[in-house]
This record gives sequence, structure tokens and C-alpha cells, in this order.
Amino acid sequence: MIFNNKVPQNSDSVRKTSPRIIKLPWQVWPVLLLGIFGGVGYVAVSFLFMNPKTPDCQRVFWPIASASLRLYCAQVDAQSLTFDGLIQAIDLVDVLPTDHPLRPEINRNIEEWSKDILTIAEKDFQAGKLEQAINEARKIPPQTKSHMGLENKIHTWQSVWQSGNQLLAKIDLELQKPDLNSALNLALEILNIKNTFWSTVQYNLAVTKIQLVQKQIDQLNLAQSFSRLGGVANLIKSIDLAVLIPSNSYVYKNAQNLILQNKKSIEDLVDRQIELTNWSAFKNSLDLIGTRTIFQEDFASWQVFLSAINYIQFLSPEAFENAIITLEQIQPTDRLYSSAQNSINQWKLAIDDLVYINKANQIAQFGTIKNYQDAIAQLQLIPINNPLFGYAHNQILKWQKEIQTIQDRPILDLANAIAEGGNGGTLSLQEAISQAQTIKSNRALYNDAQLKIHTWQSEIETIEDQPILDQALSLADNGQYARAVAFASTIKVGRSLYRDAQQKIKLWKSIIYSNQIFENANSLASLNTPESLSKAITLIQNLPSSQQDIESKLNVAINTWSSKLLNLATYKAQLSLYGEAIRIAKMIPEKSNVYISAKTKIDIWSKQLKVISPDSNINDSNPAPAH
Repeated sequence: MIFNNKVPQNSDSVRKTSPRIIKLPWQVWPVLLLGIFGGVGYVAVSFLFMNPKTPDCQRVFWPIASASLRLYCAQVDAQSLTFDGLIQAIDLVDVLPTDHPLRPEINRNIEEWSKDILTIAEKDFQAGKLEQAINEARKIPPQTKSHMGLENKIHTWQSVWQSGNQLLAKIDLELQKPDLNSALNLALEILNIKNTFWSTVQYNLAVTKIQLVQKQIDQLNLAQSFSRLGGVANLIKSIDLAVLIPSNSYVYKNAQNLILQNKKSIEDLVDRQIELTNWSAFKNSLDLIGTRTIFQEDFASWQVFLSAINYIQFLSPEAFENAIITLEQIQPTDRLYSSAQNSINQWKLAIDDLVYINKANQIAQFGTIKNYQDAIAQLQLIPINNPLFGYAHNQILKWQKEIQTIQDRPILDLANAIAEGGNGGTLSLQEAISQAQTIKSNRALYNDAQLKIHTWQSEIETIEDQPILDQALSLADNGQYARAVAFASTIKVGRSLYRDAQQKIKLWKSIIYSNQIFENANSLASLNTPESLSKAITLIQNLPSSQQDIESKLNVAINTWSSKLLNLATYKAQLSLYGEAIRIAKMIPEKSNVYISAKTKIDIWSKQLKVISPDSNINDSNPAPAH
């Protein structure tokens, strides 16, 4: 047995070596606890930034994860500043108990993340994603400050949407009227909505819709204007414009009503053409209608009629029989059945009267007055209710013109012979005119006769007025332009030489005016001062120079007076008055033959002037050269 040789300590010594409980004042404990919790938070945050081995938050098994790891991974998720990342961050740390040491730090982060969520929701609201914004806002934890007044904000958002939709509904009602001005005023109210999506996207959509409706109304108005003009061609244009208006348009119903109205009008016009046997107009109408589907019910019947009338143009019994057989294809249930039966009855009557047409054509081919008169008598046997009556009437008019041509041709030939046999004298021409005037306005050769009469009358006027114009020309050649104008002015309006006389008068008056200006310019130039010479040059430079003699006088005068200006300038330079010399020389126009010489001297005098007076500014003190 081993004994402990140490002496046991007394009880006092034992108390002295035992740990002592330090009693602190109660005011110290809050500070101490705050330091402990702050330190733990600091450690967690420091862990995020200082831990050399960053945890992989994707591999964490959360049931056993530490609070600091949860906070770290939550902060990583929150850094994405996305809604999903922020919600995931809150879910990670909000499960920790409320008395957890990290709870103050967690609550502070949740507050910040809730603000970020509300910011995202606000952005989505401004971007037009109302339901998404509401759903996001309602994910904000209820214990946060961001949650306070949240339902009021959501209610405000919903009110904004309701106001916008009400404006759109009102715009829609105005467009249905349509009242575009009221619709546009309502669209402008959208700009006042405090939401980016409504004040930009929805406003632009509303304005675009209004503009589209305006364009469709303009298109409908144009279609209606064509409809009012009437006629198959205009009605077809109206239909083509109206069918372009889409079914979702506010004026679609109006467009469809106009199409049906035009369709009915065209059908009535075509039916009338068939009734009047106006087959050429009928064919033109079908060409215009084409294959438009709104007429598909009548296509087959119209084509039957078209085939039938192609037969009757041959004017033979067989052709009319084939036409009748063709029209019999139209059934009693067809809209055009009544018109087909009327045509069939008329063509049956026409078969009996074809003999008159054939006989008339045979008689008329010999081309004498008697033949034409007998042919006309045959055609006059065809009654007015016969479908061949129109053809017969046109043939009668044609043969009557042939008769008139045969009867009146000798009269016009005789007038030509008289005019040509008179050696161009006025008496023979007047006699020819009298002869041609016997052909009356309702005769076939009336236009030919009038053309001849006009030609001969012009020849008479030329014979009568040419001496007057010749005398005026002679006076002008001698420089007596005023007397020439007086003579030529006696040729009156409507005469054959009137236009020639007026052209000469215009020329001579121009010469008279130019001569007067020359006289004035000469008077000025005779003063022989720089200013008077310059003004004289300016006067004649504005004169027209289309005539050779005027052009020559212009050039001589300008060169003469420019030479005088250069002499005056040279004289001033000899007196060492270089500034005055330069001023005068600059008056010489560019078209003058001394312009280059003047320009050279100006350069020389300018240098000499600078030597005498270095501070002088020639460009400022003297005018620019005349041009």
C-alpha cells in the first residue's frame, strides 16, 4: 500500500484553491450578451469571406447544417437578386428558432431581402406583369417591415389596371360608333396612368388601333365614293376596296353591307344589258367582273349567255337556233331564267326576219344610190320589237351616208377644181368656198367640206394681208420700227397672218425699248465721269441680246465705256491716287475686253498703295469689281 506522505490541507486552503464565482453587476450582462451574439454573427459573416475553403451550398445536407452555413448559403442565393434566389435565401434561414443567437443577423438580412423582393415586384408591375407582381409581393414574410401596407399597395396596383382597362373599353365603344376624336382623347388619358407599361405599350397600342381604324374608314369612304359614281367599272373598284377591310375591323359590317349593295347594283346593270340586248356592254361587264367569288352564283348563267350571243353574230338561222339551244340550258330555278326566255322568244322572231337582212346585204354590194335605197327599204321591214332592229338601223345609217357621199362628192370636186383653176386668186377661192358651203351639216361630207373652206379662207386672208406685213418689214429694215408696229397692228385677230404679225411686233417693240435705253445710256456716258460711265454700262447690261445688231451695239458700247473708265483710273494712278484708281478700275465689267488689263493694274496699284500706306485695307475701302 502506498501512502500519501503529503499533509492534507485544511479546509481553508481548499476553499482558497477552488474556482471562484465572479459576481458582476446586472448592468454589465446586456452588454456582454450583445457582444457574444455580435461576435457569433461576425464569425458567420467572416466565414463567408475568410474561409479559405468555400462550402458548396449545392451539396449541403440541410437537416444537419449549422446555422452559420445556412446564413452563408442564404447570402449566396440572395446575391443573385432574383425572386427565386431571394425566396430561397429567406426559406433557408427563417426556419431557425427565434431565440437562436444568429436570429438578429438573420432578421436583418430577411428585411433587406424583403425590400429586394418588393422592388422586383414593383418592376414587374411597371412592366405589365400584374399577377406575377402580386404573387411575388405576397411571398414577403409577414414579420417584415416591407409587408406592412402590402395589401394596400396591391390594391393600388389593381386599381391602376382597372382604370386602364376601363379606358380601353371606352376607346373600344368610341371606335364602334366610330368617333375617332373621342377615342384619341381617351387614349391621351392613358398617358396619365402612373405605370410604365400603360403609359408606353398600352398607349402606343391604343393609338395604333385608332390609326388603323382611321385608315380603314378612309378606305371605306373611297369605296363608297366609287359606289356613288355608279357603272360596273366603279362598282367593281368599290367592291375591291371594301373586301380588303378585315373581319375584326370596327367598320367590317359597313364594308360588307356596301359589298352586297354593289353586288345587287351590278346584277341589275347586267340584267338590264341583257334585256336591251346590249351585248357589247354585257361582254365588257363580264370582263370587269372576272372571277370574283361574290358573283359565283351567276357565273354559269352568264357564261351560257356569252356562248349564245357568240352564235348570233353570224346572222344565220342556224346560228340563232344554236343560240336558242344554248340558252335553254338555264333552268327555271335560275335567277336569269326569265331573261333567258325573253331572249329565246326574241331570237325565234329574228329567224323569220333574217331573210330581209341577207337580201339587203346582197342588194347593197353593187354600191349605187338605187341599190342602197332598195337595201334600206328591205331593212325597214324589220319591226322595232325584233332583236335585229338595232343592227338594221345601224346598217340603214351607214348606207344613207354612202348615198350622201355619192350625191355630194361632185359638189366638193367642183369646188376643188374652181380653187385650183383660179391661179390662187381671191375671187376663185371665194367661189370655191361658196360651192362647198352648199354641203349641209347633216351630210356625210360636211366635215371634209369645212376643212377645205378653212384652207381656202386662210389663203384669201394671206393674199390680202401679206402686202401689209411686207410693208411693215420694209419699214423695220429701214429702222422705222414705230411705223412698222403701226402697219402690222392693222392685221386683226383671227386672220391667218395675225400670229406672224404679233411675233414681229413683239420684236420691234423690244428694239424700240433697247434703242431708248441706249439713248439714255449715251447721255449718261457723255458726262464722262466714273459714276456716269458705270451707270451707263449697268443700263445696257440688262438689255435683251437675242438680236445680232443689239448684241453688237452692246459689246461696242461696253468696251468703249470700259476703256474710258480704265483711262480715268490710269490718270488717277499717275497722280499717285491709287485708292481712287483702284475704285474706278473695279467698275469695269467682266465681259469687257479691258477687264484683264484692269485686273492686272489693280494688283499693281494695290501693292503701291500698301507701300505708301501699310495700314490701308483696299478690300474694305473700295467696292468689288463690276460684273
